[in-house]
Amino acid sequence: MAIQFVPFVSEHEAAVRAFNGRMKAGQASTPFLLQDVASHEPGYAGARHFLAVEGEDVRGGYFEVPYEVYAGGRRGVAVNCQSPLSEGLIDSKYMMLPAQMFKFILKQNPFVFVVGMGGMQNPLPRLLKAAGWAVDAIPFFFRVCRAGRFLRHMPMLQTPAWKRLAAQAGALSGLSGLAFRAVHRSQNLPGGKWNLEPGEWGPWCDAIWNEYLPEINFGAWRDERALRTLYPPGRAIAPLVLWRDGRIEGWSAVLLTPMKAHKNFGDLTVGTILDAVARPAARSALIELTTRHLAKCGADLVVTNQSHQSWIAATRAAGFRPGPSNYVLAASPKLAAAAGGRIHITRGDGDGRINL
Repeated sequence: MAIQFVPFVSEHEAAVRAFNGRMKAGQASTPFLLQDVASHEPGYAGARHFLAVEGEDVRGGYFEVPYEVYAGGRRGVAVNCQSPLSEGLIDSKYMMLPAQMFKFILKQNPFVFVVGMGGMQNPLPRLLKAAGWAVDAIPFFFRVCRAGRFLRHMPMLQTPAWKRLAAQAGALSGLSGLAFRAVHRSQNLPGGKWNLEPGEWGPWCDAIWNEYLPEINFGAWRDERALRTLYPPGRAIAPLVLWRDGRIEGWSAVLLTPMKAHKNFGDLTVGTILDAVARPAARSALIELTTRHLAKCGADLVVTNQSHQSWIAATRAAGFRPGPSNYVLAASPKLAAAAGGRIHITRGDGDGRINL
């Protein structure tokens, strides 16, 4: 029976639970399953949950989130596909379901992007690349704030035993702090009186975004209205506003997450710079002061993913070092052609803010 892609309604809930049961029983290699309540949305206006249905059975699904974007010099709408999942992970009969899924998505809107996906080595980015999409990892950077806790709790330093013993010795010696300060030494802040403080989105966002637009070919819209939707007041994500000599120069959006037995970060408290937009001369200062703010709030480690060359340079100037990235951007052929090479995609886009 042919696969159909339909909006998730309450009548599908039993079939979704059965699908999740099959995926668990088959030990599917996925960090998530389908939401089993039809009313659930990922928190974005206009988001829709689609299912891949075969008769009365559910074989997969995904979220479709419309984003207002700037692409190729024009303002328009692109679709962000989130959390695509297929029964092909446990049954070879459905191996081609992801290809069918994206063919259906592209029929609705040829401008589609996917972010996250756990790394270039995973099946989905490989499939999309083979289908002609532009697929690249978004560079990852980190800066250690508390050397002792980092050495004691960072999972990659705990095995084998010799590595754990060396890390513990470094943590106890007291020299690790000096070593990390040398590794993460930042450049001096540009001149002027800088101040970073929690704030609220306002009309000032529009001016900074409009000044930034000539530097990019593709990015989700970041004016005041878009930011209130992307980072709504009252959530854990805090906007920080950068001032210089009494004028607003930019902003950052951050998240502070106490991890617990996390596969990548163990029990560390991780500060994430999800997003940032600022005038050129303010970018390194914004990254530096945002990092200091997160450290004061308890971050053992600060991480960020940056795609635009100017932000990569600013992040490096603030003492961050590169690491392996599990955050991948895939752009459909038409979107990639419009976007060119200068993009602004960060952890704030898609579901990257929760899937570090």
